Amino acid sequence: MAGQTKGANLINTIAVARDRLGEQRFAELLERLPERTRELVKRRIVAVEWVALDDWMPFLQTLFAEHCRSDEVQWREWAHAFCERDFNTVYKFFLKLGSPGFIIGRAARVWRTYNDSGQLEVLSREQREKETHILMRLSDFEPYPLYAVSVQGFMEQLLAMSGAKASTVRMTARDVKNGRLVAEYAITYS
Repeated sequence: MAGQTKGANLINTIAVARDRLGEQRFAELLERLPERTRELVKRRIVAVEWVALDDWMPFLQTLFAEHCRSDEVQWREWAHAFCERDFNTVYKFFLKLGSPGFIIGRAARVWRTYNDSGQLEVLSREQREKETHILMRLSDFEPYPLYAVSVQGFMEQLLAMSGAKASTVRMTARDVKNGRLVAEYAITYS
């Protein structure tokens, strides 16, 4: 069985897309989706339900291709909006828990709460002068490279919202090996 993600990951993403596109363009987008994806996006999604990534990803991929012109920088800006909406509603308390490093580490630890496949982990963390350097890896995930870009955008926004200064999140590796997505991120902030 293909991987699944929690409905919580979909709810605000759909709302942001609808807000940014407007009802007409959003309806046009839905018409171009596979039937299962269209029905998923149209129905009421419950935050705790599991949703098949194979049903969800066509929505993200179509949004990326048609409204970001397959530009990853633009897609990360959309991911910033998805993240901001997530963490300004139900998850706002999450940002009050500690430092930017704590937030990044916590995001890695809760990965499996929201995704039943893959692993997001902090590989290393070091302090150099006034900068913190973190290396993260997303591994053993479904073969959707766009998801790796979404994670990068989320990490960028989490750092911004947690008060990190001069922060950068660079994707240093991304590949699909043996049908599984692997990506690495070099994170720096002061």
